[in-house]
Amino acid sequence: MTLAKLCYRLAFLKSPRLEDKTEALAIGVSSAVAPLTESGLIPQGTADAISEELLYGLMRHRSWLGCQLLIPVLIDHVASYFGLPEQIASACVCGAHSAAKQILPMSKHSEADFLKYICVSTAISKNEIELEIDLGLGKNLINRIKQALGLIAENHTSVRYLAELDQQITAAVSALADDLARSPCALERARLHYLLLDAEAPWDQVIDEMGSEWIFDFLSSLVEKHSMTLKEISVLLDHTIPTEFARRNNLSAPEFCRLLTERGLIAADGPRKWRNLPLASQITAPAVAPALYPSLVNGQRHLSRYDRDIQIAVVTSQELSCDDLLALVRQEPALNPVALRTALHRIAADLGPAQAAQLLRVLAARELPSFAQAVVSEMLLSISGNHGQESLSVADSEYENRSGQFNRPVAKPWAST
Repeated sequence: MTLAKLCYRLAFLKSPRLEDKTEALAIGVSSAVAPLTESGLIPQGTADAISEELLYGLMRHRSWLGCQLLIPVLIDHVASYFGLPEQIASACVCGAHSAAKQILPMSKHSEADFLKYICVSTAISKNEIELEIDLGLGKNLINRIKQALGLIAENHTSVRYLAELDQQITAAVSALADDLARSPCALERARLHYLLLDAEAPWDQVIDEMGSEWIFDFLSSLVEKHSMTLKEISVLLDHTIPTEFARRNNLSAPEFCRLLTERGLIAADGPRKWRNLPLASQITAPAVAPALYPSLVNGQRHLSRYDRDIQIAVVTSQELSCDDLLALVRQEPALNPVALRTALHRIAADLGPAQAAQLLRVLAARELPSFAQAVVSEMLLSISGNHGQESLSVADSEYENRSGQFNRPVAKPWAST
């Protein structure tokens, strides 16, 4: 197990709301695997590694313990990852799963929901290694879903224990496509819904009856505003949740904030104030970015004050013209490095290499934070290397008309406190 994988999973298992359950399940999983070591079927070191893998997998997917599909998926993962025969892998998984059912609450979610949940996680992931570490279900299921999503080429190699899932995976992908046709933010809304699956009373009943769409909308508003007071959150809950329902279930703004804090979505920002965390920005970026365009273009808001995912969603949007993007970069070159690089690539593609190089030289001459200076210098070297110095000296009047504004002094929003 790599250090990054170990640290990530330990942080998850030892989180305050899971630590007690993790300790109890660790004992149960070890006891379930122990007979295989005692009989000499697997060495102790392998048994310990299997126990750690199953502990994480069962805790990570504790909301799906009632889904029978989880068992063959874990069997396939343990057999493939540790190179074990199906019978031994099955004994490990079934024993650990039985222990988990005695310690953790059982879910009522369907098999189709489980596969759709894995499809959503796979579709939104930008890093296959991180996805594999996070899900803890191995590569085989992920690859099958990526094939169904069209993210990788078809692989006709037979995979043990999972071939029978093809039809169900296809159905899950089809259901997801229908959701996306209805809402461009369907993936993100589903991701939030799955994050809230293990909500405790009374919020589990609230989400069962009202769904989680309203929580997505709340987080979108919070991300757009950066922070909200407890009073503002309380007013929002009063307008969203029926009064009698709220009174009967004793719902309150502090408890709502605790629900979102436990899931890494928000954090306290003073005694009675709350701010969003990067995960909330990541989930709501497709919904928040379009609402920001007008105020960003006219300078009422500063994009550099938003998290990376919001910045990237804004600069990659085709709704923002290249001229608007030029104005935005001129006003705020101190964006997140990934967002700045993406914006400059878009601008360069529109201007052409000669004009793009002139723009980059203008930016390089300004006083920028070191990370922004590094991005600008890197792109300038890249363009210079690809097209030669002679072409870089050419700049037509159209470029002067569009980008002469870059020579004017501007405010430095990144330097404000």
